[in-house]
Amino acid sequence: MIDKSSVLFIQVIDTGKLESNSNKPKQFKNIESAINNLINTAEKAEVEHGCIKKYKLIQIDGRNEELSIFNGLKDLINNEIK
Repeated sequence: MIDKSSVLFIQVIDTGKLESNSNKPKQFKNIESAINNLINTAEKAEVEHGCIKKYKLIQIDGRNEELSIFNGLKDLINNEIK
């Protein structure tokens, strides 16, 4: 059984094929923020919301996937440790 509010949900999106002037990366950040706001609001109101404590959306450039995923995960881990 998973403890309540113990899961960090990570979603990885490849943005490498987007046009350079695309608004999608900004939209992805807004979606990530909105989901985390919903999770935080539910926790504060003590509303049942499942086991997800935090949602993280990592954007990678699939053309340089290895480096991009590494940097995204490194940043995530560094921020979660603080």
